[in-house]
Amino acid sequence: MTSPRRLVVAIDIDSVLGNPTLPLLARANAEFGIHMVPTDLTVWNQKIGPSTFTTLIERYLHDPDWIMSIPVVEGAKEGVIAIRRVADIIIATTTIKETESI
Repeated sequence: MTSPRRLVVAIDIDSVLGNPTLPLLARANAEFGIHMVPTDLTVWNQKIGPSTFTTLIERYLHDPDWIMSIPVVEGAKEGVIAIRRVADIIIATTTIKETESI
């Protein structure tokens, strides 16, 4: 809950607080016997094996071990600590389906 009259800052998760790309590709590579690297991701909702980025991330997000494998972006923790001194924080994200046409 936010404090009255206090600034509220929304912070995105993907590639701001954590980067799910490497663990997603590691798991997809093992699952599908493929060998994709981050530079292979050239469009949002890239086809990955027989699936897509969106489908895989939606499925993998149900696995707490996979979530815990997402590396924290360098400097994110310190940034959040600094922002919390002056504002309340809301963690924000959006689904790819809502933004893929942008």
